[in-house]
Amino acid sequence: INAGAFFAPLVAGTLGEQVNWHWGFLAAGVGMLIGTLWFYFRSYTLGSVGLPPKDMSNGQDRIGAKDWKDILIWSFGSIAVVLGFIKGWSSLSETVQSVVIWTLSIGGGGYMLWTIFKNTSGKTEWSRVTVIFVLAIFNIIFWSGFEQAGGTFNLFARDNTDRTLFGTEFAASLFQSVNAIAIFIFAPLFTMLWSWLNKKHLNPRTPNKFGWGLVFLGLGFVVMGIANDRASEGMLVSPLWLIAVYLLHTWGELFLSPIGLSMITKLAPVKIVTAMMGIWMGSIAVGNFLAAMMEKIVHHFDFPLFYFIAVEAIVAGLVAFAVAPLLSKMMKGIH
Repeated sequence: INAGAFFAPLVAGTLGEQVNWHWGFLAAGVGMLIGTLWFYFRSYTLGSVGLPPKDMSNGQDRIGAKDWKDILIWSFGSIAVVLGFIKGWSSLSETVQSVVIWTLSIGGGGYMLWTIFKNTSGKTEWSRVTVIFVLAIFNIIFWSGFEQAGGTFNLFARDNTDRTLFGTEFAASLFQSVNAIAIFIFAPLFTMLWSWLNKKHLNPRTPNKFGWGLVFLGLGFVVMGIANDRASEGMLVSPLWLIAVYLLHTWGELFLSPIGLSMITKLAPVKIVTAMMGIWMGSIAVGNFLAAMMEKIVHHFDFPLFYFIAVEAIVAGLVAFAVAPLLSKMMKGIH
């Protein structure tokens, strides 16, 4: 995944910015096709993993003709729905659009809550589910800041960063590769750190790790705010500023993201693990939405964007530290 995240900005980003965005998107599509073909031709190494239970019980280890028919139906059906949505949505009035959005949101959210309520029982399960919802709030705050990488950070790289290397200007989107290479470098180190701390009985509990993730996010935005102040003076800043920000944010991500995914599978009642994972992914989606809206929100109140997110993240991290003992207790032995 991170190999793709590293090479994609180098190829698709450079083509899009310096040649034509049609070529950039084409490169992304070709990459996805290569990945799909590789997955298909190497699928024999997975055995029956991923197949429906009925196929596994029959000893089947490859998808059959009926499966291909279903794949084609769903694929072309999905394309038709998306194209229909794109064509039809713009023809609706804003009032109708709002009604549709609120209806689907309330209906979908209500169904999800009903599913959770129906399949959760006993104090232990309810206690753990409550922890998931609390952690999801911290997750929203984290991703609303982290995903500035796809918006305001790119604009800052394009307009305010010195991107000249050996006399040649490189594409602003290349900074998107920093996160991936940092994960390559630091993920094994974090794994070793957790193992060492676990042996010493010093491994932080999950809520504390969320707190550290938010603090590192906030520190990254402090650095970003200082860089933005320097750029406001009319000078192009060193690329090291953005690299430092991405590095701090990657450390924050390693504290929070893999830990959160692991905890969902452990805390959720068995019957609704997939539903709770949906809640978790939904919190990431909400964070992405807020990331897109954040600049508009803070400008409405005349707040400086980067410093506002820095304060928000650090305060949220301190709150996570404060409630960590209670949340750890509510996890009922899962850490």
